[in-house]
Amino acid sequence: MKHMTTSRTMKPGGHVEPPSPSSRDFDLERSLAALKGQAGLIPESLRAWWLTYLKEHRAHFANVLEFLPRNRNTRLLEIGAVPGQLTLLLREAGFQLSTVDLAPQRLQRFWEQNGISVHPVDVETEALPFPAESFDFVLFTEILEHLRINPLFALKEVHRVLSPGGRILLSTPNITPVDRLQFLLGQDYQGDPVAEFERLASIGHMGHIRLYSLSDVHRFIEHTGFCAERFERRGHRRYAGKKGLLARLYPAKSHLRSHLYMLAGKEATVDAMTNEMRKNP
Repeated sequence: MKHMTTSRTMKPGGHVEPPSPSSRDFDLERSLAALKGQAGLIPESLRAWWLTYLKEHRAHFANVLEFLPRNRNTRLLEIGAVPGQLTLLLREAGFQLSTVDLAPQRLQRFWEQNGISVHPVDVETEALPFPAESFDFVLFTEILEHLRINPLFALKEVHRVLSPGGRILLSTPNITPVDRLQFLLGQDYQGDPVAEFERLASIGHMGHIRLYSLSDVHRFIEHTGFCAERFERRGHRRYAGKKGLLARLYPAKSHLRSHLYMLAGKEATVDAMTNEMRKNP
């Protein structure tokens, strides 16, 4: 299978020029199939994780693309490039993309083969290497739950580099009512802390240090200067045994979705989220 096209013009600062074909030529399923064919570019120590991530996040990639503006001239920043799958999809879709990652050298051959430059940045302790108001849209997806030092610093930096009226899309695993009931029965839903910390050595970044509720995420967003505009729960979780029975009986099925997505603006005038959360906690 052919690799995805690699002829791109990169500008300084990790910027990747969009592909020459029109965005209407982009086909998500075709691009996902091409991505699987690039597994040979991934170091053997990371390949199984990389392939599993691709398989489990297909719906997430589609959700992110659905939230993005239709204008491909949007200046887009992706926080956390590795495993690189969404990065390539965004570029194939035609966006003007810049991207940062804690340790992009993990996938050096993958980046080089695809003509992508990724800034090495620890977003919890280092300023983003861009001037203020450089971007129209920032992706902060599947990041918050991994941050163990200072997520507030990271979000404030995102606010700094967003242009007035710009938006951030944040996604994170959803804490479901089944999770909460599990906790009340004495079972933790946060995961094995030893296994999550071991990911620092096995894949190069922290696992899930903590899961956050909708109100937690809203608090992060408003505290760092954003105005939350909308949220959605998306994705599917499969429950077995007694958990499966509880999930089937629970009336608000949307609360059982696997992920929470929140869209927020830098300078909106009305926080529509506050009223929405009151109606749909």
